[in-house]
Amino acid sequence: MSFSNQSIDARLAASQLALTNTTSNPEIGAMLAEYGYDAARLATGQALYETALLARSLKSKNMGSSTLPPKNSMQPSKRQIKPIPGC
Repeated sequence: MSFSNQSIDARLAASQLALTNTTSNPEIGAMLAEYGYDAARLATGQALYETALLARSLKSKNMGSSTLPPKNSMQPSKRQIKPIPGC
């Protein structure tokens, strides 16, 4: 499966695995450093991952809530209805 077809959760899991393996295994870290992925760049990636994880978590918590008011609150109460003069 290509990365573009993965769900957000799968992308986050893959990113976490890559960052964890890279930072915990000096051999992998050395190989990636040859391609410009040094400790500073990996730290930037880790921060980006944490930001994305937080955003995903907040979105998941809010998905069940509606932004609209409850249905019965959209109906005017009898006190709000005023007769139109001349009708």
